[in-house]
Amino acid sequence: VESGSESSADELKQKSQKSQKSQKRTQPGQPQIDDQLKQQIHQELEQRIQKQEEQKQKTQVGNGGPNSSQDFAHFEKARIMPRPKQPARSRREEADKHSYDGDDDDSGGCGDCLASLIQWPVFIAAAIIVPVFGITFVIIGGININHCKIEPLLPIWLIVQGVVMLLGIGTGGMAKRSSHNGKVSFPMKVLGGIVSLATIAWFLAGNVWVYQAWAQSPDYAHDWFENGCNKSLFNVAFIGIIVLDALFAISVIVGCVAFVLRGCKSK
Repeated sequence: VESGSESSADELKQKSQKSQKSQKRTQPGQPQIDDQLKQQIHQELEQRIQKQEEQKQKTQVGNGGPNSSQDFAHFEKARIMPRPKQPARSRREEADKHSYDGDDDDSGGCGDCLASLIQWPVFIAAAIIVPVFGITFVIIGGININHCKIEPLLPIWLIVQGVVMLLGIGTGGMAKRSSHNGKVSFPMKVLGGIVSLATIAWFLAGNVWVYQAWAQSPDYAHDWFENGCNKSLFNVAFIGIIVLDALFAISVIVGCVAFVLRGCKSK
């Protein structure tokens, strides 16, 4: 009887403990959570975690990913690797190398430096002399067309030379106006070449005629004699040919020096 009573007492204690636990779990005012609701919450949490991991992977890919450090290490390794020796470059190749590498080196060489120092005075002198002499040649040659028996072609040379010089200024202005993006059209190049050749040919002919007349000592007082010539006509032709010779010589010297010394780097 005592053992039966003890077992029944133990059962009552266990039941009371279970009831207390159930009361603690289901306190008044708190809703009970079903198993299905727990599963839904668990699934939603897993989905959120997956989305966060996917976003992290996308950001890593956009910033170079986990392999960016490996790529950088590979690049550094390739950069440090020894390169094969190249043959020695000439002085002109070294000067041209900077233009290939994209370096902004406007100094060029000694020739370009010398040309830049001389070109502006030459351009200014030519801009003043060419139009002034061109107009003077045309006027003096036209007035004294028949007043130089020692060389009848001198007045004609003055007129044609003045017209060619003025025409050269006009073609230069037309070439600049017709150029697109710094490129001159083909017809303007042809016209400029023809004018240049005509100027050089007529300039050389003028040298021959002027110096031949000067060698014969023209008679300025009697221009109707066989060795006579108008003094103003001859002086304009003689001074003009000397000035044009000087300009031509300076331009040739500057061009040759710039061409020969183009590879010298200016320090």
